[in-house]
Amino acid sequence: MKNLLQTTSNLEKLKIEMESTYIDGYQWKTIIENYLLNLIIFQFKMSTPLSNQDNKEDKIDEILNSFCSQFWIEKHQWFIQCYWITADTSSIVYVYTLPYAFQDFFYIGNVRLKSTCPNNNQCWSFDSIHNLYYGHFLSQNLSLSHIHLDNIHYLDLTIPFDESFWLMVSTLERLNSLNIASYDEFPFNIKHSSIRQLDLQGPNIIYNQQQCLKLSHSLIGQQCKVLFITVKQRTDIIDLINNMKNLHALIVQCNKTIPMQKENENLLDWLQQHLPITCLISNSIEISNNICLWIR
Repeated sequence: MKNLLQTTSNLEKLKIEMESTYIDGYQWKTIIENYLLNLIIFQFKMSTPLSNQDNKEDKIDEILNSFCSQFWIEKHQWFIQCYWITADTSSIVYVYTLPYAFQDFFYIGNVRLKSTCPNNNQCWSFDSIHNLYYGHFLSQNLSLSHIHLDNIHYLDLTIPFDESFWLMVSTLERLNSLNIASYDEFPFNIKHSSIRQLDLQGPNIIYNQQQCLKLSHSLIGQQCKVLFITVKQRTDIIDLINNMKNLHALIVQCNKTIPMQKENENLLDWLQQHLPITCLISNSIEISNNICLWIR
């Protein structure tokens, strides 16, 4: 990357996301002063591992201190935040510029934040986040009430969840795609007029006939156009297609004990016999063991 940046001396804005690469503040300062003298806007997101022997607080302070010089705070006013999970099993810290500039945000509970910004209220803008992944650690969740997410388009949510969610997400009026992993029953009473896609697949989440009928007759089921789901038996697929009047695409897996490849071959033949010719049916090339149905 250094070789690339050496050729971009006129660059005024740099936005970069590095999942497995970390460059500290001292190194970035050298790169910018040597090769990016015209840089005005600098946005990044990085991660770095923490060993089990590390004192996490000391390591976080070491990271932030590299971004605390006059170059960062006074000259450019580029502020940095660290995001990490306090659980002993976690070994990753995420480092990013403020305001947060990326579409994806993961929250799985027991989170700590620390930044170089002298006034957090000015720095903590998360308006860029469109995709929220909210995990399931009810006993551990720490409230991030100073983070307000008002522009969520895609929500990946584990149910049940606690009140911390609503402290972060004040509105879902822009939501159009919802992925739910539920340890309880799916909340069929959800009402949200803009949701058109539901992803209900997850480990050990299988919908029986009663649940499929309940989903298909619910308000959110009636407005759904794209559905990902795992059903208990093949007749549930027919029920979903017949009852979900606005459904355009169904990506489905049928739970059986016989080998999946053989089952899918049998299921394809069976569906072709029991559905109108206006339905296009094929094996999914993107999601293993799923079958795609396009309803016209």
